[in-house]
Amino acid sequence: MIEFDGKNQRIIASANAYLLTLIRYHNYLKLINPRDKIYKDLHEWLLTFSTIYDDYVTPMPPLKDIATQINSNGAKIKRHLIKLHEDILSLNEDSPELFIQKNEIPCVIHMNCYNVFVRFHLGLIVVPRIG
Repeated sequence: MIEFDGKNQRIIASANAYLLTLIRYHNYLKLINPRDKIYKDLHEWLLTFSTIYDDYVTPMPPLKDIATQINSNGAKIKRHLIKLHEDILSLNEDSPELFIQKNEIPCVIHMNCYNVFVRFHLGLIVVPRIG
């Protein structure tokens, strides 16, 4: 789904897509300071679950189970997942150096989906050739 707030467009994915992305790329979660954020409990749960998650073995829990574990509800969980994702993208734009480790080559990925453009800074050990 595409959402437009008057100035910007953004693509809203399913809650499960946000959940899976944040669990798989938990190293980016570690860059966020959740101290005064609405998603503090969810952030902690995601970091804990990401240590035991395995795509091939561990099933992804339903949002209602996650909500129960952190004393929340499914609608709030989805909003918090989106906010976490947006905060990671904002941090990446504001401080791209945090996403590049020592001995990595700074790179930028440009993405376009339904005319919504995103760029993401990251470090790669090897840069693929064009061609």
